[in-house]
Amino acid sequence: MKTKLILTVIVTLIGVCIFAPIVSAETAEEWFDKGVDFAMSGEYEKAIDDFNKAIELNPKYADAYCNRGIVYGVLAQYERAINDFDKAIELNPKYADAYCNRGITYGVLAQYEMAINDFDKAIELNPSDANAYFSRGLAYHGLKQYEKAIEDYTKAIELNPYDIEAYDFRELARDELKKQKSTPAFEAIFTIVGLLTVAYLLRRKK
Repeated sequence: MKTKLILTVIVTLIGVCIFAPIVSAETAEEWFDKGVDFAMSGEYEKAIDDFNKAIELNPKYADAYCNRGIVYGVLAQYERAINDFDKAIELNPKYADAYCNRGITYGVLAQYEMAINDFDKAIELNPSDANAYFSRGLAYHGLKQYEKAIEDYTKAIELNPYDIEAYDFRELARDELKKQKSTPAFEAIFTIVGLLTVAYLLRRKK
């Protein structure tokens, strides 16, 4: 099941790849958009360069910090990712996506309590974010709090009935609740599924 889940997420990401533009950029927003395109096409170093340029032109560009943090997370540079999410939140304390992404990064590091705190805040700011519920479910799953995990997976499904991973992980949590034993290598599952799932947040913000 785990291999199937991982492949499903990877295929989904491949399906949304877009070509990076070849035109030059001048404004912070243009550099930001180029960075998004490079990130979505898997050219992460180029994406970071463009987000850097956007930030140079606009040091208060919270979206650029958040998206650069996502790319750092994909590259397993977790400390840099957290620093960028911290900065995005400092610039915009109501930035739900930044809290969610920081929570996912804490989850990858198996710092589940800190992750849950961030997901709580993300959900408070945006109660309709299915990804925040799903990710919090993963954190509860990592803590073996299967009932809470099931509740969050169910809420994620209610908000997004097409989230296949939420159905699969809910079934996994139900099985674990019956067996009352841990999921092998769950941290690895969180790393792969959690970080890749959040790639949808790499979007243009106007």
